[in-house]
Amino acid sequence: MVAGAWRGALSGALFGGTLGIIAAFGSSDNDFIQISAAQYILSGAIGFGILGIPIGAVLGSGNKTEYHFEASGASLSEAPARAASPAAQRTAPADSVSFTWEPASSPGLGSRRWTISAQLTHTSGGPRGDIEKAMRAAGLDQRGPGFFGPGVDYPLSRNDGVGWVLGVHYRLTPRWTAGVLVGKSKSGETVGYNRDLTYLTVEHAVTTVAPILSLQASKSIRFGVGPALHIAKARETGYPAGPAERTRKVGFVVDLGVTVPAESRFFLDLKAQYHRVGEVSIGPYEETSFHTGEVITAFPETRVTYDHWSIGAGFGVRL
Repeated sequence: MVAGAWRGALSGALFGGTLGIIAAFGSSDNDFIQISAAQYILSGAIGFGILGIPIGAVLGSGNKTEYHFEASGASLSEAPARAASPAAQRTAPADSVSFTWEPASSPGLGSRRWTISAQLTHTSGGPRGDIEKAMRAAGLDQRGPGFFGPGVDYPLSRNDGVGWVLGVHYRLTPRWTAGVLVGKSKSGETVGYNRDLTYLTVEHAVTTVAPILSLQASKSIRFGVGPALHIAKARETGYPAGPAERTRKVGFVVDLGVTVPAESRFFLDLKAQYHRVGEVSIGPYEETSFHTGEVITAFPETRVTYDHWSIGAGFGVRL
């Protein structure tokens, strides 16, 4: 029990550190108090790592190793006896006692067809590059004020929190599984600045539902692909915030998963995905001029690409 708890604690610390790195990448930047990415990663990894230790210890303490005890001999004739070899029969005294310790067999993958998992994810890519290009063309590319730092050059993009993925898979054969993935990729927000119009912030994200057919490349590695329904979202988040724009797109998802340990009931699940979404029209967004009070189009209607990558870590269970 103690050994299982320590193994679980180590796994929890590893998962917590990985989760801390993802959370650090997903943290919002601050225009006035500027903290380096290394500080975010270090503090996130340590904080989530400490949090992961008791969680892993609880899970690990449940992974008990059971042993069979067998005795044979004249004085213990009521215990189940194992057939001895002819050589053992010739050399062992009649009243000897023997002990055999064997780990109890586990059901393994053979009797567990369902897998349920959940991950927190960090997103790379999405429409941020296209939005920044359009902001530069619209004049939203001036240097903004800074409080502790020297100021900020706009436009810029930053992650706004972390995304998530839920997955359910059913093993059809030893090599093939079918499943469904549901998740939200938070590609973040893009901010432009103009002294006359102040800030313009565009938030963007994608919600995905995808059936997946996966090949079990090994006991730990799964590779899958499937069609996907994506809902691409964009919103101008000024004061007051504009209405959310939602566009449905049909694309596909490529999914790579790694599970550790390979055959236990509870496992750490690492994931990398590519989402093909395609182009979506966003905007136009209007702002009020500080000098004239006139409402003008600060950001014109623009076509942007929502294709993106995501990586994540989480836990899963085999049923």
